[in-house]
Amino acid sequence: MSKSFLAIFGAMVLAGIVLILSLPYLFGPHEPHQEQITMVAGWFFVVFAVVMIVFRAVWRRGIRANSTQ
Repeated sequence: MSKSFLAIFGAMVLAGIVLILSLPYLFGPHEPHQEQITMVAGWFFVVFAVVMIVFRAVWRRGIRANSTQ
C-alpha cells in the first residue's frame, strides 16, 4: 500500500472518531459550535471515504495494468 493511501485512511479514521465523539453532545446540553464541529467532521469523513474508494480503484487498476506488461 502506498503512503498516501494510508494517510487518507488515517485522516478518515480521525474524522470518524471526532464525529462519533461529537454526536452525543447534539442530543444533550449544547456546547458552543458543537453542531458545526459535528457537520464538519461528518463531511470530512464522507470526503475522505470517497477519495479513499476512488484512489483504491485507481491504484488497483494500475497494478493490473503493470502485471500484464
